[in-house]
Amino acid sequence: MKQPPWDLEVGKNFIIHYTYGCDYSLKGKLTYGKIGEWCFNKRSYLRGPPPRNLSLPPPGVPKSVVMLVTKVNEATANIPGWDTF
Repeated sequence: MKQPPWDLEVGKNFIIHYTYGCDYSLKGKLTYGKIGEWCFNKRSYLRGPPPRNLSLPPPGVPKSVVMLVTKVNEATANIPGWDTF
């Protein structure tokens, strides 16, 4: 199991546990504890699901965070009616 943003690499894991907010500057620097210029945090979507096609993190962000957002985008693109909460 990986927990972005703390686990940096992806490796051979079967679970991505997105407990923590992923906050980064546009230069790819972690800004944990402060909302970053780029961020993915499930708590931002308490009133509805995240939109389809989230923007990917800036260069320099750990592979685990890129994988998390890529997989969320993959899932939302393939779930019928995703936008009609």
